[in-house]
Formats: sequence, structure tokens, C-alpha cells
Amino acid sequence: MKQSFARVGVILAVVLVLLGLARSAEAFQANGGGIPSSGSGTVTGVTGTAPIVSSGGTAPAISLSGVTAEQGNGAKVQLSTGSTTTGDLAKYDSNGNAIDAGSAPALSGANITSATIPKAALGFSTQPYEMHEGIPGTPSASLVIPDTCAQTVTFPANLTTPTSYVSCGTNPSENDDYIIKVAGSQIADISISTSCVATLNTVSHTTQSCTAGQRIEVDGPATVSGANISIVVVGTRAL
Repeated sequence: MKQSFARVGVILAVVLVLLGLARSAEAFQANGGGIPSSGSGTVTGVTGTAPIVSSGGTAPAISLSGVTAEQGNGAKVQLSTGSTTTGDLAKYDSNGNAIDAGSAPALSGANITSATIPKAALGFSTQPYEMHEGIPGTPSASLVIPDTCAQTVTFPANLTTPTSYVSCGTNPSENDDYIIKVAGSQIADISISTSCVATLNTVSHTTQSCTAGQRIEVDGPATVSGANISIVVVGTRAL
């Protein structure tokens, strides 16, 4: 009999515990509690932290602070690093970041059509200067072709880079040497072979020059066999 009462007591205790849990669950649900299932629930507002901005509400517009419209059709947002200075140019580092590239080359004038662009910004400081000496027919013995340097010209060592050239209407039957002189002094010679190939040399194999206004001449050989010879002597002049 005692064992029966003990069993009844245990059963009653279990029933009371279950009733208590059920009432607690009802109160939890009544107060808006409960564990929602995946994907359920209602969004009542979305906020953003600078530079991200949210318009709020249940269907917010998300944007970058200060951006009012899109431009371009790329799929990337450009990032930058480091400080910048107003008026400086931008360039990209190896990681694709926009960084400060320093000040722009100084320009003068109202617009680019009348501005002066520094030579260094264009990547060069000289340009070629060409002297064309054409000899129609068969040159006379010891021919002298006079000319004047209109600007100060520098001729590269051995007249190469930039390179001087010759062409022949009739190739010489022996090597013909043409001497280039400035103010009466030899600075270079051009030897034309029987296949009209020029061998170019300057005195001491160094650069030579001709100042603006100086006389420059090409002296032909004493014995000439070629005909319709054209010589282009190329140097550089300062900008």
C-alpha cells in the first residue's frame, strides 16, 4: 500500500511540473516571445553607419553619404589611400588605390591652345634637324656644297642616333668619300661604297656641333664615279 501511494505522489509531481511549463510557455508567447522560424519575422527599420546611409523604414534605400547619382557603368567602387592635396593629380598604386601624384605641370595662358607645356612633361627636349644635300647628275671633281646652320645643331657621334643616310641614282665604281666641314674644319666624313652603303664617322668618333649662323659644307671627292647622289645629314636641335 505504501508503495502505491508513493507512485501516485510521483505521478502528481510530474503532472504539476508539466502544467507549470505549459503556463510559462503561454505567458512567453502572449508577451511577444517565442523563437521565430527561419525567414519569419518583420523588419521594422534599417539604419546605416557612415559612409553608408539608410533611408529607414521597412524598405530602405541604401546609399553612400553625399552621393546623389551614379556615373559610369563599372561594377567597382574606387578606393583611395593616404592624404591628398587640392589641385594635385591622381594616379594608381599597384593595388589599384587612387593616390596623390603631386602637382600638375604649370601651364600659362587662357587655355591649352595657348599654354606653354614644360618640355620635360612631354618627355623630350630636342627634335631632329635634317640637312638635305642633293647632287644631280655626276658630281664635279672636288665639289663643294655650301650651307648655313639656321639653328645650333648637335651631330651625334658617327652620325648615328639619329642616323644620317645616303642614296644613289648610280652607285659609285669605287668608294667615294664626302667630307663635312663646319667653319672650314672637318667634323665628319661619309664614305659611299659601290653598293651605296654609307660608312659614317665623326672626328674622334665624338659628337660635333654647328652654331646658328655658321657655315657648313659637304666636300665631294677629287674623283667621282657615282651619279645623282643624295645625302641627308641628321642632328638634333634644342627646343
